[in-house]
Amino acid sequence: MITVAGFNTSIDRWLNLKTLRPGEVQRTREVGCAPGGKGLHVAVTCATLGEAVRLVGIISKSEAAYVGKYLDDAGVIFQSVRVAGDLRDCLAIHEQSGRTTELLGPGPSLSRAESSALDSAALAGVMSEDIMVFSGSVPSDYPAFSYQNLIISARKLGAYAIIDSSGDLLREAITGCPDLIKMNAHEASELAGQRIDGKKQAIGFSKTLLGQGVGAVVVSLGASGAVLVTPSSAWVLAVPEIEVRSAVGAGDCLVAGIAVALSRKRPLDEAFQLGGACGAAKTRRIESGILEANDVNLLKDVVQVTRWQE
Repeated sequence: MITVAGFNTSIDRWLNLKTLRPGEVQRTREVGCAPGGKGLHVAVTCATLGEAVRLVGIISKSEAAYVGKYLDDAGVIFQSVRVAGDLRDCLAIHEQSGRTTELLGPGPSLSRAESSALDSAALAGVMSEDIMVFSGSVPSDYPAFSYQNLIISARKLGAYAIIDSSGDLLREAITGCPDLIKMNAHEASELAGQRIDGKKQAIGFSKTLLGQGVGAVVVSLGASGAVLVTPSSAWVLAVPEIEVRSAVGAGDCLVAGIAVALSRKRPLDEAFQLGGACGAAKTRRIESGILEANDVNLLKDVVQVTRWQE
């Protein structure tokens, strides 16, 4: 079983136009809306690939039926925690050039009881050899140190803990010694305190994290691919050149692919390859964090993973 702690559920809206011109009245070409959040994207992708997955996240009274039906139709078990406030709204503006502007809403503030309920729900039923993914941001007033405690607890239960977050939340997560951290170049740069914009730099910084007790590190580098670093080796991932409609949520799909392969007891480099295929497949759709299983099947054999050589 894969459990996704994707606490900060959202309602994702997107629109497509030729060029965004701030301050002007414009007409859109396409619009869309769906439940979202990084953790939800991970969970839906896992289900699309045929894996049993449970998502833990917040829900409001007004959006419970909408989000619940969406996840039920997707094949995701949704263990929701009802909160007093409304879910956050997120907007992605896609331009013809390929540029995307994201506007992320703040979401509700949690009480201590609501935060505690999330923690309890996340660990409920977690067993040895399960995969547990901690994905995305957390609602306001959720204590960052709880992530560290959850990671430690999950690993004590024998689960494999994957973290995909940023900022202070990621720093707290690292102290819990997760099995795998996934970052993009911007998040790695923020954590390192210096620019990370190439494979060599990403691998070098990843090795410092291994020295802090992290089991493995993945850094995605956009069109340049990604790197995977473990105590024994480093791998680089290259994807074929394809038409990109939107990269929003591609990192979430990458994480999902890794989680699915690990749940199937595949070695980490093979999991990295499936993750790369999922990330690439997502870019072929404009919706945030959504892919087609057929696209993954088409891409998984052409995504290349090779050992790093300087």
